[in-house]
Amino acid sequence: MPAKRSDAATLFAKRAIDFMFVANPSGTSFGILLGVVINAVMALFQPLLSMLRYIDLRRINVAETIAIGVVAMNIRTVRRRRLPPQIEALFAELKEAVQSGALTEADLRQRYRALIDVVIANVQIDSETANAAQNIRKIANRDAAPL
Repeated sequence: MPAKRSDAATLFAKRAIDFMFVANPSGTSFGILLGVVINAVMALFQPLLSMLRYIDLRRINVAETIAIGVVAMNIRTVRRRRLPPQIEALFAELKEAVQSGALTEADLRQRYRALIDVVIANVQIDSETANAAQNIRKIANRDAAPL
C-alpha cells in the first residue's frame, strides 16, 4: 500500500511541476536558481548560522530550498489564476443541467472539451512571445527553402 501512496505523491508532484513550468516558465526557472543560491549561501554562512539555538538550518536540503524558491517565484501566478466570470457562469449552468437531468455526464464532458477548445482558440499571447514565434517561423521558413 505505501508504494501506491508514493506513486500518487510522485504523480502529484510531477503534475504540479509541469503546471508551474507551463503557467510561469521563467518564474519557475528563476525559483530553481533561487533555491540553489539560497542553499549555497546557507552553506557559505554555516558557521554563523550554526549559532542559532532554536533553528537547525543544516537539516534543510537542496530540494527543500529549491521548493522554497519555486514557491516564492510563483506566488503571484498561483494567486492570479481566476476564470473569467462568463466561464464561471457557464460552468454553473452546466452543473445545474446535469443535476436537473438535462445533460448526462458524457454530454458534460463533451461540453467541457468544446469549451476548452474555444478558450484555447481565443488565447492571446503577449507581444514579446508573438515576436519570438514570428522570428522562429522566419528562420524555419528560410531553412526550409530550397537552395
